[in-house]
Amino acid sequence: LRARLHTLLARPVLSAPAALAHNTQSCPLAVHDQLVNPDQLKGQRDWWAAVTADEVRTRREGIVRWLEGLEKGGVDVVAPELGYGEQRRGIVMTAGNADTLQRAVTSIKLLRGYYLSPLPIELFSFPGELPAQGIAELQALRVTHRVLTNQQKVAGAWKNFHIKALAVLLSEFDEVLYLDSDVLCLREPSYLFEDESFRAKGAAFWTDINKDHPENPVWRLLGRTCDPTEWEVDSGAFLVSKSGNGGLNLAALHVAAHMQAEHEFWFRISGGDKDTFRYAFWALGLEYVSAPRWMSILGYKEERDGSGRFCGLSMVHYDLSHPPSTLPSTPPSPLFVHANLVKHSGPLAPPTKAFSVLKRPSPDSPASAPLLDRAHYYVYAPRFGGMCLDLE
Repeated sequence: LRARLHTLLARPVLSAPAALAHNTQSCPLAVHDQLVNPDQLKGQRDWWAAVTADEVRTRREGIVRWLEGLEKGGVDVVAPELGYGEQRRGIVMTAGNADTLQRAVTSIKLLRGYYLSPLPIELFSFPGELPAQGIAELQALRVTHRVLTNQQKVAGAWKNFHIKALAVLLSEFDEVLYLDSDVLCLREPSYLFEDESFRAKGAAFWTDINKDHPENPVWRLLGRTCDPTEWEVDSGAFLVSKSGNGGLNLAALHVAAHMQAEHEFWFRISGGDKDTFRYAFWALGLEYVSAPRWMSILGYKEERDGSGRFCGLSMVHYDLSHPPSTLPSTPPSPLFVHANLVKHSGPLAPPTKAFSVLKRPSPDSPASAPLLDRAHYYVYAPRFGGMCLDLE
């Protein structure tokens, strides 16, 4: 770990203009201006350019001091390596208000009642968030409710994203499948822990709809060059082994928790918590696996105004490997539905058709393929209220 932290501190520190000239050689603006989250680019572009070389050094040193402080406090920063079969596996979720609890219970009922999943489940919340009735409902579903005792919600925050890394860190499990409350599994997920690519890397992420912009200071902060094959990640579902990468995955989770604690800075780079996990692995030079098939959108066609326009409400993520007993060319199967826009949707008519149309890029290229740079996912405001996702 110390060698990796030394490497982080020793990476070159470039000015914003020098980094941009370097990054646009691999990530041209003409392409990546279309692939970045447009709201993030519009809102943060000037701030990104104002991140100084001194700030870069300070943030790198902050990562090192955070880990050193944990070690001095007696906290394990590197996990002990475990032999095969010694790892405890399970699902971790977070929920607080009535809406997130209801969504989490729906997801858990699907796992327990339909798929008969034997995986233990832990659900984390802040102190005093869940009512006794909600806790009893979780217990009936064989869910362990855990409270982040020394943490509080951030007053006035749109969402308290900083709970996510802490929940995974404090979980009793070594190997964790993290699921947001609005993620629905499309099959029993226990087999994911045996996936060869996950076992080789110890962490797996699923892609989001945007890419990091070449002007984003994350490249300068972590001493990397813009990679045109890298998509942002959807942290609504991810798989991680704390003992993976020689136990250093635990350190990466601590780095992600640090970034989430320093959210006033890092969330302006990451757009919320989601890419802090990927950035933490970058900071320590650790490998992970990205799901090979790019996401699709699940939604419906709007018929109330006669337009038939597609309105996507959910992202569909695919398996880490192609189905067993099939040709290697067989694409991975649907695995998760992240219904992330349902909570922002307007009144649906009829709601039974909310998941009736699947839209995906054609041809069905690997997520790393340059051809997908021509695809464009975007969010729009539909006539009847809410938010919709579409693809061109």
